[in-house]
Amino acid sequence: MISHLAICYLFLGGAGGGGLFLLSLFELLGSTDYDLPQQRRACRDLCGRASVICLLFLAAGVTCLWFDLGRSGNIGALLASPQIMPMTVGALFLAVALLCAVALSCMHLLDNLHVPVLARQVLCGAGVLSGLVTVAYTGFLLGSCSAVAAWQNPLLIAVFVLSSLSGGHALLLAAAALCQPAPFVERFARVLQGRDTVVVLAEGVVLFVLVIMLQGSPYCTQGAWALLAGDLGVPFWALTVAVGLVAPLVLERAGRTDPAWLLAIALCVLIGAAALRWCLVSLAQYDPSAIYAVSQYDLTAVIPQ
Repeated sequence: MISHLAICYLFLGGAGGGGLFLLSLFELLGSTDYDLPQQRRACRDLCGRASVICLLFLAAGVTCLWFDLGRSGNIGALLASPQIMPMTVGALFLAVALLCAVALSCMHLLDNLHVPVLARQVLCGAGVLSGLVTVAYTGFLLGSCSAVAAWQNPLLIAVFVLSSLSGGHALLLAAAALCQPAPFVERFARVLQGRDTVVVLAEGVVLFVLVIMLQGSPYCTQGAWALLAGDLGVPFWALTVAVGLVAPLVLERAGRTDPAWLLAIALCVLIGAAALRWCLVSLAQYDPSAIYAVSQYDLTAVIPQ
């Protein structure tokens, strides 16, 4: 029902949107508070690398969504439809997020490009809004399929949002790892690790409650047991929980800021985020009404004109 391209979009769009949201928020609130030239250079270098990484993730997510829609002829119908649908709004904000990432990348990478303060603030505000909507939409996308009971739990959206924000922290940590060592970059990396620890803990708690709630639902029990001890158990426990949740918490508590350490944290978070989406999407295979979900997806494969 949900293709592998759509799962890739959920992962890439979520992490890219989370990274854009965090980067734009930092630009809007704190990136101009540095007076020393070396601090400003380090901040510009870090933000430039982070914006490019977010751009690559968002562009890859858009590409996956484009090809996924294109296989059923939905692209033209989506653009031409006079109706305002969740998919239309999500696609619009995803496009805005992509444009914001392009503009931020150009603003930081072109040293001779002088952007007025007001224009910078408007751009960052648009990045915050479009990034946050993109993150939330990756959760709403599954919830819009009413035939799969496991996807109707509101905690699913919360898990996706928290996972995407953690993925955004991972992208910024990767950008910090690619920068030249500097006191500013080290402080920034430590702050990121502390904040990501809070997000990962919250994600773990919400995911635990979600699985418990799925166990208590007669329509979701089979899927919950598949996560805990069935066919989905290995990717869930080994990748989502051990690699994506436990490993980042252990690595971040060490407080190290050397590039290899930061890249290891980022890689663990991203692997866990990808595995989480694959596991939650796969719950549809264990839903008693899955056959109706497939039928619904087939009937709505072309967006109404």
